[in-house]
Amino acid sequence: MPDFISTAMSETSILARSKRLYNKASAVYNITRIPRYAFVSEIYIRVDTPMSGGTAKSGSLLVGFSGNKETADPDGFIDSVADVEVAGMYKMSWDGCPFSQGKWFNDGSGMLTTTIDTGDHTTLMDAYIFTQYSVLY
Repeated sequence: MPDFISTAMSETSILARSKRLYNKASAVYNITRIPRYAFVSEIYIRVDTPMSGGTAKSGSLLVGFSGNKETADPDGFIDSVADVEVAGMYKMSWDGCPFSQGKWFNDGSGMLTTTIDTGDHTTLMDAYIFTQYSVLY
């Protein structure tokens, strides 16, 4: 029987933290560089201070990516699971997006992006985004 043993493995798991997303206006932000040959296994969002004031359920936070020789996908990881109006922890594996169960950056490096929509809230959120990935050479 022929062998089909893999030697592509990682000795470490990397957990990257974004800069503080404090009082950010509605826009798309680059938050974490993802190297080539990285497998993103989980993304966590920690909302410390939720958005408030204005119309209920008018704000959102999406997490996607650009790069990897693909068309950018602004909500490829998270599109609805993060409730920016409730403080707490949210993770991508709770969502149903195309890459909510993981993504392999094999064709090139990439960038994790977040799209913040503040809606008509008068108090903006204070949050961090954590990305867990391993690089396989």
